Amino acid sequence: MTPSWIYVPAPSAAAASANYQVDGIMDEVNTNRYKVASFAESGSDAADWEEYPFTPIRKSNSHIEFLIKLTSTGQFSNKSAFTAATTNYTGEFTVGGDTFSHTSITIAGPGNGTIVRVRFVAATADINSYWSGVSDGESFLFKLSYEGV
Repeated sequence: MTPSWIYVPAPSAAAASANYQVDGIMDEVNTNRYKVASFAESGSDAADWEEYPFTPIRKSNSHIEFLIKLTSTGQFSNKSAFTAATTNYTGEFTVGGDTFSHTSITIAGPGNGTIVRVRFVAATADINSYWSGVSDGESFLFKLSYEGV
């Protein structure tokens, strides 16, 4: 019998799991803010984060943001400690299977606070075009990856 070889490529970096991921359902509050009707966390650092209890998904003219909260028992005491210990933020925001095409990700929020605003930055026209397809009751996926911990 002649040996057969099967080439199995290594997983790409994009296929790597996120440090933090949320799967949920959009629950509209108004045209620019959504609550989350279902909140399922996963990822290697999921124990460091918890749900922001108000309207964590928001749209502005410069970004779409997802608010998350650092836990009191996690490895970061506040937003400043998180940004001091991490770099190279990448992520994904997908609603109803359509991934938002952003140009960069910024981390914002009060330095000594536990709220972290993950902002998917893009041109206003791109944001408005994407957001016009978002509706109440749709599933979403939020992923955040970073280096340093």
